[in-house]
Amino acid sequence: MRLTRRQRRALSWVPITVVAIICVAIAWGALSIQNSWWTDPAQTPSTDQVTDDGMSTFTRAGVDYLTRQGVVRIDLRETAEPAASLGLPASGSQQVEPLVPVRAILLGDDGVASVELVEALTLTTDADSVTTVELRPVAPTSWTAAVGQLREDAETWGWREEDFSRLEEELTAASGASDGEYAAALPPVTANGMTIGAMVTIRGEDAPVGLSYTFSPAGG
Repeated sequence: MRLTRRQRRALSWVPITVVAIICVAIAWGALSIQNSWWTDPAQTPSTDQVTDDGMSTFTRAGVDYLTRQGVVRIDLRETAEPAASLGLPASGSQQVEPLVPVRAILLGDDGVASVELVEALTLTTDADSVTTVELRPVAPTSWTAAVGQLREDAETWGWREEDFSRLEEELTAASGASDGEYAAALPPVTANGMTIGAMVTIRGEDAPVGLSYTFSPAGG
């Protein structure tokens, strides 16, 4: 079917119109982002992003906010907010994976602990309270690097040299007895009003090493 001159002229506007619509959509999206809290450092967080005392929440909006800030703040003190007000189940567990690694700051009754480059965390709750926080930092390059990181932490949290000797012995023994994944843990220590544990997991010859920390209220 042959098109008339008028029809050809009308169709010639279609690509231009489509491009114009796309440009308007891109401009609108950029303007929306520019005016959002993601790019405005002075923007006050909303009540579903942080608690009244500045602790992180784990709603979708809360995880977006802590990712942007680069910090997750968790209160393990006796006076901490109920789990439900943080967007967590009253009893259960919830895993959180920020888009980029963040710094974790944990408040205990006697002080503060922090872990850098956390790429995933699991919060366990019971009776509407956070009972355990597991932090998984970016994987070390080797188990010796993981142990080296833990030795640095020991200066603050109190693991002893014999704890590391036992850890290395257990990892060595496990490596000879397993062709797959194996792990060994440091004994729990108490620091800053929290009970702190650590585990090194070897997943295979070419797989990344797993390093995880657990924090819970001391005596909880």
